[in-house]
Amino acid sequence: LLQSETMDLRPLLRKPLFVPGTLTVDRLLERMQKTKTHIAIVIEEYGGVAGITTMEDILEELVGEVHDEFDEEENPIVVKGNVTIVDGLVSVHEIMERFGEPGTEPISTTIGGYVTERLSRIPVEGDTIRYGDYDVRVLKMDGKRVAKLEFSHDESTDEPEPEA
Repeated sequence: LLQSETMDLRPLLRKPLFVPGTLTVDRLLERMQKTKTHIAIVIEEYGGVAGITTMEDILEELVGEVHDEFDEEENPIVVKGNVTIVDGLVSVHEIMERFGEPGTEPISTTIGGYVTERLSRIPVEGDTIRYGDYDVRVLKMDGKRVAKLEFSHDESTDEPEPEA
């Protein structure tokens, strides 16, 4: 390859596994095992591609998240000085345990959903809401989903320390 040689990749190619979207998960897993394939192209009823699925996708649906050497572990709640960075998928109940009750009973299950609920619209980066004594600012969006939030404590609501 270094001397401009061409390499024939055809011996490395394998035929893709096409499966109908109506195939059950157990039958799909069985077919993938039989063909020794880790990826399948799912075809919808009109013959178009509905998507792809992998052996890992199926196993994660059956047994929960499977971490491999390529998955990066990211802490969903990170304290940086006087602010806390929170992943938008963190549960509202976990946030309530850490930051207290929000004042209104949330309908949403994630903190990102709660911010959307409070704004009554899809948030944009920079939007801010109040959560108890905290300002919550949208740091990052992933399409229409809140990806990262910043909780900062409003110091003005603290009681003043008594003078000596």
